[in-house]
Amino acid sequence: MGELRRCRRRGNSWVIAIPYTIRDHLGVRSGGDLYWHLGPKGSVVLATSKVRVGGKPPGARLDKDLAAAQHTIAKLHRQLRNRPTVAFNEGMAEGFALNAREVVRIGGAVEALTREVRDLAARIPFAPRRPAVRRPGAVTSASAPPASIDHIPTEPLPSGVVGGGDAASGDSIPQAAHDE
Repeated sequence: MGELRRCRRRGNSWVIAIPYTIRDHLGVRSGGDLYWHLGPKGSVVLATSKVRVGGKPPGARLDKDLAAAQHTIAKLHRQLRNRPTVAFNEGMAEGFALNAREVVRIGGAVEALTREVRDLAARIPFAPRRPAVRRPGAVTSASAPPASIDHIPTEPLPSGVVGGGDAASGDSIPQAAHDE
């Protein structure tokens, strides 16, 4: 368990009192040399040797942190690549569901209105005749193209019609009477 010690500034240095238990553990006496070694972030090692001995080297933990960070980055890249497709599919499914609900709702309203219009039309005794509704592209007699000249029947005219004839038999064209 750690033992709390306060740092004090004395001139250009910081002074920390070392407890008796730690001095005894290190085997140092007054005036002995001690060395500070940097450990992972937020910790240091106090030793009697100039070179750090034992334990893990300072960079060992960094390798593990780097591997974890690279794994997280790769995972996020995969999620980013897949997200647009997933978002698009979610949006399409939601849109189809909304559309289906609207079609059913509107379809029911249209059917109810159609029944009501038919009921009203049946109650009117002499309803005005509605003009026929023409579908686009429907062929009617007015819009049909004229027959070609090859299809016109050519029967011979009866004799006597071309030449004159008497007015009583109807073979000639009667003249209009002029009033004087």
